[in-house]
Amino acid sequence: MKRLAAWTLLLSLLSGCGRAALPYAREMGDMALLRTMGLDVAQNGVELTVSTAKQSGRPALALSATGPSVAYAAQAVQSLGDSYVFYGHVDQMLLGEELAARGVGPALDHLAREPQLGLGVDLWVVQGGRASDAVFAGGDEGVPARLDQLEVDAGLGAANIGCTALRLMSVLARGASTCIPALILAPAREGDGGQGGEQTLLPGGYAVIREGKLVCFLQGDEALGVELLQEQVGGHIVDIDLSGGPRVSLRVEKSDVSCEPVFQDGELTGLNITCALSARVAQTERTLSPGQLQEVTRAFELLEGERMVAALERSQYWDADFLGLEYWAQQSSPSRKVDIERVWRESFRGLTIQVEVRGYVERSAGMMDEGVEHGKTPG
Repeated sequence: MKRLAAWTLLLSLLSGCGRAALPYAREMGDMALLRTMGLDVAQNGVELTVSTAKQSGRPALALSATGPSVAYAAQAVQSLGDSYVFYGHVDQMLLGEELAARGVGPALDHLAREPQLGLGVDLWVVQGGRASDAVFAGGDEGVPARLDQLEVDAGLGAANIGCTALRLMSVLARGASTCIPALILAPAREGDGGQGGEQTLLPGGYAVIREGKLVCFLQGDEALGVELLQEQVGGHIVDIDLSGGPRVSLRVEKSDVSCEPVFQDGELTGLNITCALSARVAQTERTLSPGQLQEVTRAFELLEGERMVAALERSQYWDADFLGLEYWAQQSSPSRKVDIERVWRESFRGLTIQVEVRGYVERSAGMMDEGVEHGKTPG
């Protein structure tokens, strides 16, 4: 009789009686296709904030719930709103700064274990704020639209290098470090896509993840140095003021980096990094003379070299090889791969790293007949 009673209860739930007991008690025709998840630290565990994109004239839907785990909060979201919430379209995840500092493991674990999700999700860290605020800043358009635009900008060289959950998980599995693009929540200005008083998300450099936890942010020249060393420079603009002459804008088109380990008495003591940069004159007030173009090239090499050095110094300061220098060194000296791997963790911070930059400024119609090539090693 007990088994019959259990089957009767199960059939009553499936047939519609007692629908409030089911977590997915919604009409399937009214489905909210989530695109973005945001995770923050909450008093009782984590806060999960989700958002759809604007669809068919309907404003975006944003919901938030808390729980002792990501899975619990995700199920709690189902009880909110009037729509059936579907996670199968999520491809964006924002991490609040505090949560990232405590560890990204729970977020990655949920993405890997939840059948509707996956590790192809793009990641960001919200610098100085909470992911929930960033998600709700999307307004009626929804934060997915803004994140989509940032990804398009990244492809044009105007924003950060992306990072998926799969890439982050593979890096952490090796005990290595990496960078996640960072976002800053700032008041929107006219032209930012928002109304007065609203907020928008802007690129904020990179968040360095070491041993699964946020340790620092890279901004300005440090962030640009990361992109140069990672050979992701398409669209970079470099402005140079000539001595007693016009300002010249260069568009960086290619970065080619190599890394050679240096051994003394059989011990790894340093790295020699060589970077070949190609750029094109994008704007200048007047035709440049050969001497001025040479001056531009030398200044270009020096400036970009200083940016790379800034990123490398931060990497060594935090003992976080987020640039993958160990891999590069092993690839350039396969016969010493085991030796490099054996001492890398203990020796990385003390390695002497030399950077050599060789710039080539390509000719530009109506300015010069040929480009000028130089070599420079920043001090």
